[in-house]
Amino acid sequence: MEKNFEIELKDKLKIKNFLEKYSQIFSEFFKIYFIEHILYIKIIKLKNENFLIECKFNLNYNFTNFLNIIHGGTIAILFENLSNFFLFYITNNKYKTIDINLTYKCPLKIDKNYNLKMEIEKIKFKSVFINCLIYDDNQNKYTTSIIIKEVIPKLKL
Repeated sequence: MEKNFEIELKDKLKIKNFLEKYSQIFSEFFKIYFIEHILYIKIIKLKNENFLIECKFNLNYNFTNFLNIIHGGTIAILFENLSNFFLFYITNNKYKTIDINLTYKCPLKIDKNYNLKMEIEKIKFKSVFINCLIYDDNQNKYTTSIIIKEVIPKLKL
């Protein structure tokens, strides 16, 4: 039976329950602090056999720096954990991050809804290149990223 890769969840409890099925992929920090802030998640298979994940999130003052804007490390943790989940969901393999390069275009403010989109750009040998974007409902871009992941070989016992 082929796995149905496409999902779309808008209910916070359903999102939480769905993501908790994949808890071995997420860091403890992400599980404790982030999952409750994800408002929407969607994974779709594109026509070119590629995949895309979209989610909406809203972060509060717990994620801010001294300037009262969302801390850049918070964004990196969000990208890191969601890209791990994204790849595990579609391939059933675990990946490690080889490189993560973030470009902060504009600060993210607290208590505002933001959209996150990740798409696999290319797969080269064991490496996967993922383009990431955070934007608002008016299509204003806040953060872009390129993440390079490498598959973790499964141990043979």
